[in-house]
Amino acid sequence: PFLFPILISIHSLPEEYKTQILAFRKEIEQPYYECLQEWREKYPQQLKNIDNKILVNTLLSTANAVPRWWDNKNDPQIVTKQIVSILLDGIQKRD
Repeated sequence: PFLFPILISIHSLPEEYKTQILAFRKEIEQPYYECLQEWREKYPQQLKNIDNKILVNTLLSTANAVPRWWDNKNDPQIVTKQIVSILLDGIQKRD
Protein backbone atom coordinates (compact mmCIF):
# COMPACT_ATOMS: atom_id res chain seq x y z
CA PRO A 1 0.00 0.00 0.00
CA PHE A 2 2.82 2.47 0.65
CA LEU A 3 3.86 2.21 -3.00
CA PHE A 4 0.50 3.38 -4.36
CA PRO A 5 1.22 7.12 -4.06
CA ILE A 6 4.43 6.78 -6.03
CA LEU A 7 2.75 4.89 -8.87
CA ILE A 8 -0.38 6.96 -9.47
CA SER A 9 -0.58 9.79 -11.95
CA ILE A 10 -0.03 13.00 -10.04
CA HIS A 11 -0.57 15.45 -12.88
CA SER A 12 -4.11 16.31 -11.87
CA LEU A 13 -3.36 16.89 -8.19
CA PRO A 14 -2.93 20.33 -6.59
CA GLU A 15 0.69 21.54 -6.57
CA GLU A 16 1.15 21.09 -2.81
CA TYR A 17 0.23 17.40 -3.07
CA LYS A 18 2.45 16.90 -6.11
CA THR A 19 5.42 18.23 -4.16
CA GLN A 20 4.71 15.93 -1.21
CA ILE A 21 4.19 12.87 -3.39
CA LEU A 22 7.30 13.56 -5.46
CA ALA A 23 9.37 13.89 -2.29
CA PHE A 24 7.89 10.64 -0.94
CA ARG A 25 8.47 8.93 -4.30
CA LYS A 26 12.12 10.00 -4.30
CA GLU A 27 12.57 8.71 -0.74
CA ILE A 28 11.18 5.29 -1.71
CA GLU A 29 12.91 5.00 -5.10
CA GLN A 30 16.37 6.31 -4.21
CA PRO A 31 17.65 3.12 -2.51
CA TYR A 32 16.69 1.14 -5.63
CA TYR A 33 18.58 3.54 -7.88
CA GLU A 34 21.61 3.38 -5.59
CA CYS A 35 21.49 -0.42 -5.55
CA LEU A 36 21.33 -0.58 -9.35
CA GLN A 37 24.20 1.88 -9.68
CA GLU A 38 26.36 -0.14 -7.30
CA TRP A 39 25.43 -3.34 -9.14
CA ARG A 40 26.33 -1.79 -12.51
CA GLU A 41 29.68 -0.59 -11.15
CA LYS A 42 30.58 -3.87 -9.46
CA TYR A 43 29.23 -6.28 -12.11
CA PRO A 44 28.91 -4.34 -15.39
CA GLN A 45 28.45 -7.52 -17.42
CA GLN A 46 25.35 -8.67 -15.48
CA LEU A 47 22.79 -5.97 -16.27
CA LYS A 48 21.38 -5.14 -19.67
CA ASN A 49 21.61 -1.57 -20.86
CA ILE A 50 18.12 -0.63 -19.68
CA ASP A 51 17.36 2.74 -18.16
CA ASN A 52 17.30 2.56 -14.35
CA LYS A 53 14.00 4.46 -14.25
CA ILE A 54 12.38 1.73 -16.33
CA LEU A 55 13.90 -0.98 -14.15
CA VAL A 56 12.86 0.64 -10.86
CA ASN A 57 9.33 1.39 -12.03
CA THR A 58 8.88 -2.14 -13.36
CA LEU A 59 10.01 -3.63 -10.05
CA LEU A 60 7.81 -1.32 -7.97
CA SER A 61 4.81 -1.79 -10.26
CA THR A 62 5.14 -5.55 -9.94
CA ALA A 63 5.49 -5.37 -6.17
CA ASN A 64 2.42 -3.15 -5.98
CA ALA A 65 0.31 -5.41 -8.20
CA VAL A 66 0.93 -8.79 -6.55
CA PRO A 67 -1.34 -8.22 -3.52
CA ARG A 68 -4.18 -7.38 -5.91
CA TRP A 69 -4.17 -10.69 -7.77
CA TRP A 70 -2.52 -13.22 -5.45
CA ASP A 71 -5.28 -15.41 -4.05
CA ASN A 72 -3.23 -16.95 -1.21
CA LYS A 73 -3.79 -20.42 -2.72
CA ASN A 74 -0.26 -20.85 -4.05
CA ASP A 75 2.86 -21.19 -1.97
CA PRO A 76 4.21 -17.64 -1.53
CA GLN A 77 7.81 -18.82 -1.94
CA ILE A 78 6.98 -20.38 -5.31
CA VAL A 79 5.10 -17.25 -6.41
CA THR A 80 8.05 -15.10 -5.34
CA LYS A 81 10.59 -17.27 -7.16
CA GLN A 82 8.51 -17.23 -10.34
CA ILE A 83 8.06 -13.45 -10.24
CA VAL A 84 11.78 -12.95 -9.67
CA SER A 85 12.51 -15.35 -12.53
CA ILE A 86 10.26 -13.37 -14.87
CA LEU A 87 11.81 -10.08 -13.81
CA LEU A 88 15.38 -11.32 -14.14
CA ASP A 89 15.07 -13.74 -17.07
CA GLY A 90 11.93 -12.73 -18.95
CA ILE A 91 9.50 -15.31 -20.29
CA GLN A 92 11.37 -16.57 -23.32
CA LYS A 93 12.52 -20.17 -23.10
CA ARG A 94 16.15 -20.43 -24.15
CA ASP A 95 17.93 -23.59 -25.23
